[in-house]
Amino acid sequence: MKINIDLLPQKTERKDSTVLIIPVAGAVMIFLLAIYVTVSFIHLSSSVAKLGANVEEQTAYLDELNVELLEKQTGTTAYNFVDHYTQLEHVLHSIYQDATVIRKELFSFLPTETEVNEYDYDHAGNVTMVVTFSSKEDAAIYLNRLLHVDMVMDAKIETISLVEQNGFRSLLHVELNSLVGDKQ
Repeated sequence: MKINIDLLPQKTERKDSTVLIIPVAGAVMIFLLAIYVTVSFIHLSSSVAKLGANVEEQTAYLDELNVELLEKQTGTTAYNFVDHYTQLEHVLHSIYQDATVIRKELFSFLPTETEVNEYDYDHAGNVTMVVTFSSKEDAAIYLNRLLHVDMVMDAKIETISLVEQNGFRSLLHVELNSLVGDKQ
C-alpha cells in the first residue's frame, strides 16, 4: 500500500472568467464605437447638407443685393440696358462729331502717294498725324487744303524731315471744332 501524502491543495478545474471577459468587453467596445461613428456620420452629413443649403441661400441673397446696388448706381436694369447704351450713344453724337466721319474727311484731302503713319484724335478736337509725303510741296498743299475746311480751327506742320528715298515725313497738328454746333 502506498501512502501518498499530498499537502498541496487539491486542484479543481475552474474556468477563469477573466479570460472570457476581455474578448466580450472588446467586442462590446467595438460595437459601441461603431454605433457612435455611425450616429456621428449621420449627424455631420445632415449638418453639411444644411450648411450647403444655407450657403446657396446666402449666395442668392448676395446676388440679389448686388443687382439692386448696380441698378441704383447706374439706373440700368436687365430690361433697359440696351436702351441705356443707345441713349448714351445718341447723347454723345449730339455733343461730339462722329470720329470716323472726321477721320474720313481729313484723309480725303491727302494728295496721292501719301501715307499716314500715325493718327491720334481726342474728343477735345486735337488731331496729331504723322504723314509721309512724296515732296514738301504735297505737304504744303495738304496744309492749305486743311486750313480751308470749315471744321478746322488751326493746322500747322510741326516738323518735316527727309526719309530715305521715300519722301518727307511730317508731324501735323490740327485743331478741330469737334463739338456739334460749333462753327468757325
